[in-house]
Amino acid sequence: MIPDLGKNAAHILSAYGVTLVLILAIVLESLVRARRGARQLRIEEAMRSREVRAASGRERQPPDRNLLPGNNGR
Repeated sequence: MIPDLGKNAAHILSAYGVTLVLILAIVLESLVRARRGARQLRIEEAMRSREVRAASGRERQPPDRNLLPGNNGR
């Protein structure tokens, strides 16, 4: 049940095609920006928490390997 577009079929179908491509491009760009923003936010939050810990003198040290469970002092 496809409508008869007559002599305007090429113009109408190309307009639909261009619209579809533009919508997909906008969606992809939004996803890329969202991921980039989330990654940047994680980086900035990590940097801020390090600065706060360093300022308070509570910089976290890596755990002592001998105290980890299952290590048995090796």
